[in-house]
Amino acid sequence: MPGGQLPVLEIDGEKIGQSITIARFLANKFHLTGKTEIEKAKADMILDCIQDIGNGKDGLMILCRTLETHGSRLR
Repeated sequence: MPGGQLPVLEIDGEKIGQSITIARFLANKFHLTGKTEIEKAKADMILDCIQDIGNGKDGLMILCRTLETHGSRLR
């Protein structure tokens, strides 16, 4: 287990740790990162907000404001 922590994703015998790393890996694997540089940046923005929430920062408020302002464009 990398770093001795959960979560861990095992693919073809390789173990990947850290939730945001796993999320980015899966997004890339299943082509969910966006087609343009702007779409990719927006996908990263969402993950970074989620990470901020996990870190106890004001990420939830930022995420809510972002979705209110840009929600229709993120879909």
